[in-house]
Amino acid sequence: MAAGVPNVLKIWIKAQLPTRVKRIQKREKSVSFDEEFKRTVLREKSEALRYINYYNIDIGDLSIYDIVIDSEKWNQYQILDILRVAIDSLVGPQ
Repeated sequence: MAAGVPNVLKIWIKAQLPTRVKRIQKREKSVSFDEEFKRTVLREKSEALRYINYYNIDIGDLSIYDIVIDSEKWNQYQILDILRVAIDSLVGPQ
């Protein structure tokens, strides 16, 4: 998708499935962890299939990304700091 485009930084922010489900459950105010877990698994299977079919991308293959950040290790502000440094080193500070 971004192959051959200059100054593109491909980033994946990851978390384990239970953590993602808890975050979705909190954001969407879902009633049941188990129900949200099932929905999330189905949605992710659908997304994986769509990415393979339309873009020929295996979303489980993180090697295509320049940076992979585990969001269980840092909060959103720390992640922003990490990305700011990476972007500044690529294109320079504004």
